[in-house]
Amino acid sequence: MAAISAPDDMEAAAVLLGSFVRALHRPSPADAPRNAVRGGPLRSRDEVTRQRVQELDAAGELNGAVALAVWDDVLAGPQWTGAPRWLHGDLHPANVLVDGGALTGVIDFGDITGGDPATDLAAGWMMFDAVERLCFREAAGHGSDDATWARGRGWALCMALAQLAGSADNPIVAAIGRRTLDAVLADA
Repeated sequence: MAAISAPDDMEAAAVLLGSFVRALHRPSPADAPRNAVRGGPLRSRDEVTRQRVQELDAAGELNGAVALAVWDDVLAGPQWTGAPRWLHGDLHPANVLVDGGALTGVIDFGDITGGDPATDLAAGWMMFDAVERLCFREAAGHGSDDATWARGRGWALCMALAQLAGSADNPIVAAIGRRTLDAVLADA
């Protein structure tokens, strides 16, 4: 499997991807596809998240106490109560196209769904450093919405744990999971 190319100007990529997310996150119709994993209440991921933290902590892959503190903090915050929004559902580095050093597209809409827009905000931790993440947040339109942004961090944690737990045969996915987990745990 080939390595994932990163854009040359990550701040510009963060703004562009954030703009894509803002354009996508429109109200979804009642008959929009529903996804059993993505876009639903973050609390629905509690059991599997705790299980993965325990397994990865036992394997020495993470500090479980720190990961659970982040998770508990996210769950203690306000949850999504708004109308479902369109979501990509699987927005991560392997699903963006880079050509000529620039972000040029988003692929793999197999998880498109209606739900909590925080799901797609996980890309902020999956792809960008702290400064770039702020550019992404502003462009995505969640600059002053701390609750949605915090849930995005929770979704990033969920996705990182899933990638780490299920990527023994895929070093690219494992690297995305590791990078995301490190970003989530380092982000105060």
